[in-house]
Amino acid sequence: MKKLSSLLLFIVLTHQLMAQMPKDPETGVFTYKGVIEAPGTKEQLYFRAKQWIIMRGDKFDNTYAQLNRINSIQIDDGTRMQGKFFYIDMDALDVMGGSKEGTLVWGHLIVEVKDGKMRYSFTNFHTLYQDPKTKLNSNIPLENAAFKGVIKRGAEYVPKLIEDLKIFMNRKYDEW
Repeated sequence: MKKLSSLLLFIVLTHQLMAQMPKDPETGVFTYKGVIEAPGTKEQLYFRAKQWIIMRGDKFDNTYAQLNRINSIQIDDGTRMQGKFFYIDMDALDVMGGSKEGTLVWGHLIVEVKDGKMRYSFTNFHTLYQDPKTKLNSNIPLENAAFKGVIKRGAEYVPKLIEDLKIFMNRKYDEW
């Protein structure tokens, strides 16, 4: 009976951690989607989204940090862009142990704009694993149960990134 209650407690706690990042019902992967209403034409919003990505270059790989490399970003007629981003997940052991490495978490960002609105999608979160024997890298989705702490901290980090994007898209510009 004690084993059964321990197993039940483990299942409940695992579900609580996993439920902290929203899953796309169609794909089953962790996904943050939303629409930001902001003043401006689609061209202005597209430009603002590119500015936000450039200014957050430390959170994005060279694909985003150097937007002049157009072949690195997929762009459709000035209304859509997509690419990869990353953030470093630092748990308490990393911080207390003085480690500066943490876990590198990758994802995909899709931005679409039209007059007065911008739709975003942060999705396909994964980390890399290098096989010690073959030295080959493979992607491991965060949906993998081994990443409970990373998932929980991601559920705290990504909404802050989205809030920053909302503020940036709605900021007032000086006109002179």
